Amino acid sequence: MLAYAKSVKDEDYNPEGEGEGGDEDFDIKGMLEMMPPPQPPQTAENFHVGDDMRALKLIYQLSKKRTRRKKQKTGPDSSVQKADCDSSTQKLLPDSRNGEIGRQNGLGTREGSAGGMSKEENGESGQTHSLKRSSSHDVEMGADQIEMAAKRRKTGPPQPKNPISTLNELRPGLVYKTLAMDGPSHAPVFTVSVELNGQVYQGTGRSKKQAKHAAAEATLRSFLQFRNASDAAEALGTNITSPQDFTSDVSEAGFGVGSSTGDSTPTKSAAAAGADSSNRVASTTAPHVTSIPPGPSQTSKNPIMLLNELRQGVEYTLRQESGEPHAKTFTFQVTVDGQLFEGTGNSKKFAKAAAARQALSKLYGLIATPPSAVLHHTPISNMPNIHMPQTLADKIAKLVCEKFAELTAGNPTLAKRKVLAGIVMTNENDLEDMKVISVATGTKCINGEHLSLQGQCINDCHAEIMARRCLLHFLYSQLEKLVQWRKNGGHLNTIFEELENQKGFRIQPQYKFHLYINTAPCGDARIFAPHEEEADRTDRHPNRQSRGLLRTKIESGEGTIPIKAGADNIQTWDGVLQGERLRTMSCSDKIAKWNVVGLQGALLSHFLEPVYLESIVLGSLFSAIHMYRAVSGRIEQTVQGLPSPFRLNQPKMNQGSSTESRQPQKAPTISVNWDCEGDSLEVLNAMTGRQEGENYSRLCKRKLLTRFCELLDHLPTVTEVDAGAVKCLSYGEIKALAADYQTSKRAVETAFARAGLGQWISKPMEEDSFYI
Repeated sequence: MLAYAKSVKDEDYNPEGEGEGGDEDFDIKGMLEMMPPPQPPQTAENFHVGDDMRALKLIYQLSKKRTRRKKQKTGPDSSVQKADCDSSTQKLLPDSRNGEIGRQNGLGTREGSAGGMSKEENGESGQTHSLKRSSSHDVEMGADQIEMAAKRRKTGPPQPKNPISTLNELRPGLVYKTLAMDGPSHAPVFTVSVELNGQVYQGTGRSKKQAKHAAAEATLRSFLQFRNASDAAEALGTNITSPQDFTSDVSEAGFGVGSSTGDSTPTKSAAAAGADSSNRVASTTAPHVTSIPPGPSQTSKNPIMLLNELRQGVEYTLRQESGEPHAKTFTFQVTVDGQLFEGTGNSKKFAKAAAARQALSKLYGLIATPPSAVLHHTPISNMPNIHMPQTLADKIAKLVCEKFAELTAGNPTLAKRKVLAGIVMTNENDLEDMKVISVATGTKCINGEHLSLQGQCINDCHAEIMARRCLLHFLYSQLEKLVQWRKNGGHLNTIFEELENQKGFRIQPQYKFHLYINTAPCGDARIFAPHEEEADRTDRHPNRQSRGLLRTKIESGEGTIPIKAGADNIQTWDGVLQGERLRTMSCSDKIAKWNVVGLQGALLSHFLEPVYLESIVLGSLFSAIHMYRAVSGRIEQTVQGLPSPFRLNQPKMNQGSSTESRQPQKAPTISVNWDCEGDSLEVLNAMTGRQEGENYSRLCKRKLLTRFCELLDHLPTVTEVDAGAVKCLSYGEIKALAADYQTSKRAVETAFARAGLGQWISKPMEEDSFYI
């Protein structure tokens, strides 16, 4: 029976309903009339119910198809024929009452419109065939499921066509050519072209299919015009997720934002990647128009991954591997668009990420958060008044680190350090003119028993403090060059210019000074938990008791402790020698004071106007809000009475791309310093404040006072002091003659006290009582 049904399907059934064997010659009863005579009752040995069930199912499906086509051709009248066909077929289905399948066929003549058959018209007797019931339920359920599936396919909105299908309907026969496959094997980028009317359109994508889509979309956009973005999106198979502004005068050419089919040309496009890696922009404007959207200002995405998305196939090269086996430092380079970017780190991963961050900053203006960086409670990009360009920050950090590596090459003892600081001078008239002024290391202060009454030791050997003292040495050298020019004439090569009243000097406005520290300065700038607070959350307790307090360094150790309010904070010489702990103000507090009184100090204030920092760059532990509060924010509301030209300076700040990780090791007791006016490194014992062999440093108070007195005989001063009388005064008395400087210094100390942050602690007064 199954074979017979299949033969009817293949030979006598014409799906188009035309010619012999079509729908006009086909009906269920005719098929049954042509079937072979019934077989004897089947026994257990020859019974195969599955074949008969499948045959009945096939006959039923064929009848349903015929009825649907008849209805489409003849209209509603064919429903009668459908009813007769269904009733005839239902007689073939299993009978659930007795488990047998009964089949009775009456053969007669056809009736015109009804199309039915009767037993009397053909005069033939009925035939009965009995089968076992075993799978009747399965047959009924199978037919119902087929009908339900067909209905489901008919329902639902029509799916939009992709650009390839749309273009093929409008311009059939176009040929797509694969031009190139670029990028690494794990992330290839295909380029496909298609030619239309002599114009070649290209598309790129991560697969050939995506590239063809992009090329087809670019081709469609070249000659199709739509009333609105919705029609265009429907034709190109794209979705519009952003609300449309119907009052906007901006063209809707960029409606394809958000599509991920790839980039299309002739127009170029770049992915503007931010915190969400799925945001990709396909530029699809008119041909030969280049439009590169600006990158986001800040993102926490992995910089290596982000750069690879924007510039596929970039390769990183290991340039240098240095340091001891337990503290290796790696330097990697990456070349993008012909530009070389370099990053360093204590692992290859961090070094590559640093190089990628520099590339993203230079090419896209993107700030990529370092992998182990402090959570930015307030992003630095949201503080434009103190934010410095990332490219400049990276250059400053690189110059200082390279200079220190050059100076300590071949000497691992001197190269060992925990804190590195340096000052770089830039020329705004020539952005490439950047000069390292000083480099220093150190983390310790002098032991109280080594204090000097002759000004021959350095009390604070922290890296930031030593870098600033090296800057003083540089400024003295520049003034000495000015003296030589006044004596001998010739070419004047100095950073100073004379004041209008010819009383004193100032730094020429194009020269700026930038401080680099490889970590946050000790004190208030470092008092926070880097990984506890959530990102982008501002400090909820900016005025809590532990915020902004003045702090002092620990004698012969690391770290700081807050100053107790209301305690006796006057240090005495005999008290320190007896065993009282020598207290030195933290680096954060000293930098805050420099932002008011200047870097030049009291002695040079006789010759110079205040010299302020332009920016501060950190290598690690950078939090914009904590750093800003520490160096200027905590006294901006309380500092008063500053004489001109003194002011509260607010330096710009940022973190370098090459970050340094925490080094849990014992800090060396030596401090290394260098400035551009010297030839070699100077090594000090931080516990004694002197060089080895009890030789005092070129940066100590006595040396600087000697140079100051030599300048008094040749240069005019701002304070108009008498050179002869000054040489008879002590170091402390000469400093006191700089009236405006001392007024500004007292204003800083009063501002801290007025803000409830503690009282400034000074060294014993006997230290400044020496004479030349």
